[in-house]
Amino acid sequence: RVHWRHAPALLALKVYDKLFDGQRFRTHFCKHHMAHLGLENMYKDLLMYCGKRFAEALKTIAESKGGVLIHCAHGKDRTGLLCALVLHVCGASEDAIVADYARSNEGLACVADRTRREIEEMGCTAEFALAQPETLRGALRYIRDTYVSIDAYLDVCGFGGEWRQKLRQNLQE
Repeated sequence: RVHWRHAPALLALKVYDKLFDGQRFRTHFCKHHMAHLGLENMYKDLLMYCGKRFAEALKTIAESKGGVLIHCAHGKDRTGLLCALVLHVCGASEDAIVADYARSNEGLACVADRTRREIEEMGCTAEFALAQPETLRGALRYIRDTYVSIDAYLDVCGFGGEWRQKLRQNLQE
């Protein structure tokens, strides 16, 4: 099973595009690894293996002066998890966090057909194109089941109480 700790190898996709048939490699990867993993399990792996990266991003937001733009390829997976953590730190309820995540579908509606088609062509299900509330709820449940609480998860990642306070203060000013 491929884990997201292998993410640095995936960054080499740009190199594969130049040296090999990059689309063929992505299709192989999705069909033989991602499709079996499923979106919720992909989120769990991101949380498990990329916690330090989430902490770095949260620290960047906590130290920012002015607005912050958070994005990734589709704006719902890595971005969705990061925004869920930010909203948690700022005191939002799980229902509010999940509702915010689900609104990603509205923002992505203009590219939904193209995204779904590309994802399916690579061998993954349409599930990967949607921000389904139960997917994020499953990821948050995973954090609680594994780390007891989201705050305890953030502590393990290196984003402790002082950092959380700094983030709250920065975003609530």
